[in-house]
Amino acid sequence: MAETNSEHRYTLSEFSRIVNLPIPTIHAYERQRIIKAHSSDGSRRIFTDEDVDWVKCLVHLKAAGMSLQDIQEYVAWQDLGDDTIPNRVSLLERTRDEFVKKNQRILQHLQVVDDRIAWYQAKESGEADGSEPFAQYVKDRGHTE
Repeated sequence: MAETNSEHRYTLSEFSRIVNLPIPTIHAYERQRIIKAHSSDGSRRIFTDEDVDWVKCLVHLKAAGMSLQDIQEYVAWQDLGDDTIPNRVSLLERTRDEFVKKNQRILQHLQVVDDRIAWYQAKESGEADGSEPFAQYVKDRGHTE
């Protein structure tokens, strides 16, 4: 994780603002050992540029569908060092593969919405005679409903 010798040091409120996470979320991530704050005098939490970079990565991992449990495992492996790189790569590959599948489903849904729009526009403009069912319209274009 982050070293305390980074050029910039941020208080909890500054860090919250920079990474665009509410303070309670940061506290929760600390309890889950996903984010590790440093201590300036034993009581104040201090965060560094490396912590900012980690949270940016964390946001991408979460957005890609990685569970908090998997993120915790990833962090634990990261703390153990380079011997766990194969584990981390495997987890990242699995996350990527699941994300690609989810994205493909989303793109299919988007195609149906786009087809529906085009069907209505064709009916409005007179390009379509209005009697062609949507399912046939989509099928004629090589798409699936």
